[in-house]
Amino acid sequence: MDKYIDNRYRVKKEIGRGGGGCVYLVYDEKLGKNWAMKEIKDQYMREVETLKTIDYPAFPRIVDLLTTRTSYFLIMDYVDGLTLREYIQT
Repeated sequence: MDKYIDNRYRVKKEIGRGGGGCVYLVYDEKLGKNWAMKEIKDQYMREVETLKTIDYPAFPRIVDLLTTRTSYFLIMDYVDGLTLREYIQT
């Protein structure tokens, strides 16, 4: 069974995990497009506020922000490619 966020974003797979939360590849059923979705716990709200203000080509665009009682979900550009860890190891 597929997991949906906000009845719109279908979680396809986890693509990263770190101290600040998890990142998932999600499919936007409304637009027919893949996005990255970063789940951020409440204590990292400063990161959310900072990311919302960045408008620079080297950073992914934030296109949606969803909230629950315990988490925030940033929907942002998905960039297919190597992770920094994979790049360093090649």
